Amino acid sequence: MAISGLDNFLWAAGFVGHCALFFVLAGRRRFRRYPAFSALIGFSILRTGVLFRLRNHYGDSLYSHTYWELAFADAGLQLALIFEIAGKVFRPLGKWAIDVRGKLLLWLLLSIVVAAALAKSQHLAGNDLVQVLAVKIGFFFGITQRRTFRGHDRIIF
Repeated sequence: MAISGLDNFLWAAGFVGHCALFFVLAGRRRFRRYPAFSALIGFSILRTGVLFRLRNHYGDSLYSHTYWELAFADAGLQLALIFEIAGKVFRPLGKWAIDVRGKLLLWLLLSIVVAAALAKSQHLAGNDLVQVLAVKIGFFFGITQRRTFRGHDRIIF
């Protein structure tokens, strides 16, 4: 399957954007303060490079298989990012705010139930178990983070 010029441009633009963000994190020495975010950006750079090389030199089959395997690692890093954000917001001084714990737990459980129900309700065309699980896990984290897919991470349902 051929990739259009627009797809290549979006792929390259995402890569350049992640590289710029990574260099800002490095220049300001924010790696220790935001380890999960830094790891996610670094992983996105590596994933883009690997997938671009596989797509252009080894074909669709290896690209597809690698894409879906890396989707699980991406989902794990997104979960770590959620915990990092919650820690920075609700523990600004290193200790959880007293009035936040109960409400946070309630909203966390409610959002997990809603996201799980929406992910389960999806009916995907693919028959590959790894692909179906990766899409549903990605959808689950996308709902909980209210994150939009970047141009090269499009998923077609």
